[in-house]
Amino acid sequence: MKSFPVDVDPAQIVQWLLAEEREGRRDYNIYAARSYSWEPAPDTADFRLGDEEQEDVDQVTAIGHLEIAPPAKGDGWTLRLRAEDALGPRTPEDEPVPSGEEEIDLATFEEQFIRPQRAMMEVEGEARDANAKRRLQRLLQAIETDRHRMSG
Repeated sequence: MKSFPVDVDPAQIVQWLLAEEREGRRDYNIYAARSYSWEPAPDTADFRLGDEEQEDVDQVTAIGHLEIAPPAKGDGWTLRLRAEDALGPRTPEDEPVPSGEEEIDLATFEEQFIRPQRAMMEVEGEARDANAKRRLQRLLQAIETDRHRMSG
């Protein structure tokens, strides 16, 4: 499988998929998930904490994954979106951050990663061969054309 960048707005992809679902079309396998990563917060004066408190502060990032694939595995392509949303510093007293990956639905993915318009987004296609890439490009053209806008 060869990966390649896709130049289509992630919001347009998700909104198109949601419109397809509303119309009763679920022609693709969709997997969405959310996870969190945390690392020690940078040592900056912005936090105005002492050394001991600073050690307990973590910088938390929400990470969203969305994978779209054809129902037939033999079609040989996958479209992936990855979102990273820096949520900011957290202390041990804050609500705990779940560990591990959690499956979410498409509407939740849109609500948490697309609508806030603050996440860094990457879109990538993966195709087994030239025919699979053409099939994926047909989907991307349908998304860009977006017949839903004309009917709604």
